[in-house]
Amino acid sequence: EAVHLLQRAAELSCVPDDTVCTNLGHAFLKAQALDHALESFKQARKMAPQNSSALCGIAFTLQLSNKPCEAIDYYHRCLSINREDQFAIEMLNQAAQEAATQMAIDMDLC
Repeated sequence: EAVHLLQRAAELSCVPDDTVCTNLGHAFLKAQALDHALESFKQARKMAPQNSSALCGIAFTLQLSNKPCEAIDYYHRCLSINREDQFAIEMLNQAAQEAATQMAIDMDLC
């Protein structure tokens, strides 16, 4: 229901709002609609390139999509804006571990 309410708010808004798009991204994450979440976070980033929440949302969505190397890049972008973001710090560490595991598995397959 939150997704529908936020989509409606975005439709009714005369001026696009990065906060609404970021919140919509989080609602899509909770609904496990990763493609829609990523699209919403990217739209928020276009509106406000320094929106660290949108950058972190992109990173987290990529991580959930099993793309830890791409996620790492966005966590770094987020932390360059907001160095105190504890969630981004923790998830960056987890993404780095996931990327290392992926690389180890890939090397074993060679």
